Amino acid sequence: MAAGGAPGGGGPLVLRSGAGLEVEVVREGAALRACRIPDRDGAPADVVLGFDTGPEYATRNAPYFGCVVGRVAGRIAGARFRLPDGSEHLVSRNNGAHCLHGGEDGFSRRRWAAETVADAASTGVRFTLTSPDGDQGFPGEVQAAVTYRVARGANRLTVAMEATADRATPISLAQHTYFNLAGHDRGDVLGHKATLYADRYAEVDRDLVPTGALRAVAGTPLDFRAGREIGAGAQRTGLERGGYDHAFCLLPPGADDYVRRPGLGPAMRLAADVHDPGSGRAMQLFSDAAAMVFYTGNFLDGGLAGKGGRAYPQYGGFCLETQDFPNAVNEPAFPTNVVEAGARYANTLVYDFYVK
Repeated sequence: MAAGGAPGGGGPLVLRSGAGLEVEVVREGAALRACRIPDRDGAPADVVLGFDTGPEYATRNAPYFGCVVGRVAGRIAGARFRLPDGSEHLVSRNNGAHCLHGGEDGFSRRRWAAETVADAASTGVRFTLTSPDGDQGFPGEVQAAVTYRVARGANRLTVAMEATADRATPISLAQHTYFNLAGHDRGDVLGHKATLYADRYAEVDRDLVPTGALRAVAGTPLDFRAGREIGAGAQRTGLERGGYDHAFCLLPPGADDYVRRPGLGPAMRLAADVHDPGSGRAMQLFSDAAAMVFYTGNFLDGGLAGKGGRAYPQYGGFCLETQDFPNAVNEPAFPTNVVEAGARYANTLVYDFYVK
């Protein structure tokens, strides 16, 4: 059942499965503020990094803890792009020369409207936001929505992101929660074991912008297909700060020509399985997105106080950001993320929590 906080109020909205899962969401950034799940002994812990209050997600959230990022997740090279109609657009630069996660005042910093939703199978919260034409330089007015649903009687959280626009514009939303299955305040995640169901990844340059090339994971530190500790190859990825910050290809073989169409997309499929050997907490992630950015909190440094004043260390959490490929609007080799006027953008993911 849903409990705690009314949709129009200022506190978090709480969703409970009745089977052990408890989720808190806040209006600022449509963020997942807390996720409590039991360990193998039945003891619950909050497994997501974040802040104590909702307003902090809009004012202090440089790492994008828990929030929904957009209009376009990831980096847009040079903070500019050209649409198929020939129009060129300059967007907000907030990451050196590039636009990151929608710009300086992206969706992650907005206060979304909220309403509770429920049916026989689940209870949830639906957030909505209007982004006007020209917002952060992006063309067209966008109507965006994010719905969090907790299954009744099961430890399953579904996040459904959708949007429409009144003119062609790039849209790619992503849920940016940092997980630490040992508990948000229990150090780094290098000892977690991860399995990523992807055989290719997007090569990146020194600014972490994809080059447009898809490379095989085989024989590289990015090969998680058989499952291994996150820390096993974290210092051999070639990134300046170590760790992982790569888009893995979730498209099935032969589907590189996939173009998003209204209401259509690849089937939901298992994208990742991660568990913490110490607590036994584990989760599977299912997605219908083209790509998943696996990020290991490389830029965390203990300098930002989170929940209860906790200083989160480098590699203090991992993110599984299902989305379209970063910089897809500038890379013809990637499936397009341009949504035509009146078409429906959709990106759904499911977290299944269990004990291993």
